[in-house]
Amino acid sequence: MLAPRRFGSTLKGKVPIQLGRAIAAESPGLQANPFGLAGADITGWFWSLTLLQKALLLAVGFFFASPYGTNYILTVGDNFVGDAIIAPAIFVYLVSVRSAAPIRHELFSGLKGLCFVGLFLLFVGGAIATDGNVVASFTDFRCACLILGFYLLCSSNDDKIRVNTIYGAVVMAVVSLLASAVYYRFFPSEDGGVKNYFPSYGILLLAAVAVYEAKPFLAILGFVLSLYVAATSFYRSLMFLPIIFLLILARNFFRDISKREREPRRNALIIGTFFLAGVLSSGFVADAIMENLNSSEGAVEQGVTKLYNLVGIFQGKGLGEGDDLRAEYLKYIGSHLFSFIVPSGFGHKPLIGHWGPVWTDDKLDQVGSNSLDGMHLFFLCHFGLVLSVLIISYVSIRLSRSLLRTEGTTFALRTVILCFILGDSFVTASPFALISNAIFCGATIGCLVFLQLPQTSMAESWYQRVPL
Repeated sequence: MLAPRRFGSTLKGKVPIQLGRAIAAESPGLQANPFGLAGADITGWFWSLTLLQKALLLAVGFFFASPYGTNYILTVGDNFVGDAIIAPAIFVYLVSVRSAAPIRHELFSGLKGLCFVGLFLLFVGGAIATDGNVVASFTDFRCACLILGFYLLCSSNDDKIRVNTIYGAVVMAVVSLLASAVYYRFFPSEDGGVKNYFPSYGILLLAAVAVYEAKPFLAILGFVLSLYVAATSFYRSLMFLPIIFLLILARNFFRDISKREREPRRNALIIGTFFLAGVLSSGFVADAIMENLNSSEGAVEQGVTKLYNLVGIFQGKGLGEGDDLRAEYLKYIGSHLFSFIVPSGFGHKPLIGHWGPVWTDDKLDQVGSNSLDGMHLFFLCHFGLVLSVLIISYVSIRLSRSLLRTEGTTFALRTVILCFILGDSFVTASPFALISNAIFCGATIGCLVFLQLPQTSMAESWYQRVPL
């Protein structure tokens, strides 16, 4: 959103809605664009903030959404203690500040408040089921609350709450990704591992917003960050992320180059220059990536061998090392389905190495097995089959309804992003372990499910009143 002094020439007479010092266009009744007719403008929104707001947002992103804070600065022993700082601050803000009333309503009114109560019960149940491992259960509970909270705020029908929350999450995502890149460069894993845990949903959030941004800034930044993450994280699910931003940039280039207005032509020129610079430097970049992949035996195993194994699956060559464990999960679930029906409570850490719900003593005792190996595994193990089906069905319906309200290339790009989310969800449940990924997961899903319908029929009127 643009600062007030530049507002008039951009929104072309649309009714403005004040967003702090930022401004958004009033959304029409039938659309699935979270940013209104003006589209997204993360740079304009950020520079419209006060200096104190900028500093506070960057500090929160650095200390609570980057490994510097969660792994180093705000830790005692092996436990993150930043909750003791941020939780009381949030509580005081929500209770004592009058302007926080709309946020309280978005988070805790109706069934929304019951959802948080349900998460608390899963926390208590997990602490009991894991023989009093309160820390392990609280880790999952904290992340689940962040996912739900950011989902609710980023899918809100209140334009001010929705846009400010999405943009704030984008800034934190950029801070988290940049800080993570520096952190893993100077603080390599102590156990000699080569995997780096970048917040994958932070990149997906950048993509979800970049789809609606007229300027190429976020798409270019997202491509550079995703390319670096793909080359250094050694996770197969992250190696294909740059494709999203290339598609967004290509769409924007062909869209803008055909227009006669000065700003679209300038945006097309920037994108074309970026493509040209990428082609000229592709040899250097490819050499750097290959050098990094060949830097150690572990890097070759994680970055090359497992990628070949993935290709081999599609070629019918069978499962490679690591993928065979995922097949064992499915066999275990099939033979213990009754034990997965009801929730087992939070606490993924006690299940590492002997995976399964707490309602059976027969565990999948295999090295590396744990409930974080896939979102479906985490939901089944901790939420139970019945609750998992309800949650996944609800989110799927909202995603599909929002997606079907978009057209053309926007529909195609949103579909690609959803496919990456499904792929990432199948191989990891990191949003329930990483604070940063929890924030960005909730924000991304909330941004994608946003849909504001006119009350023209009883069915649509009911859907608009659904509390979540």
